[in-house]
Amino acid sequence: MKQTISTTGTNLVPVSVKVGTFFSWTTMSKVFNILPLGICPCETDADAKQYTKVLCIAFGALIIGLF
Repeated sequence: MKQTISTTGTNLVPVSVKVGTFFSWTTMSKVFNILPLGICPCETDADAKQYTKVLCIAFGALIIGLF
């Protein structure tokens, strides 16, 4: 999100504001690493993305199969 602040005088200086988020691929990677027996060992954020895709597809197939 871009904001501007006023310094001494009338000059506006653009500043960048980073808002912290709870959901990130690093957080998901940590969650997958917590799983017992090393089911989904994640070394990078790309691994977390792949595990998430596979789990979504598997759960979707399971739900479609039940109905």
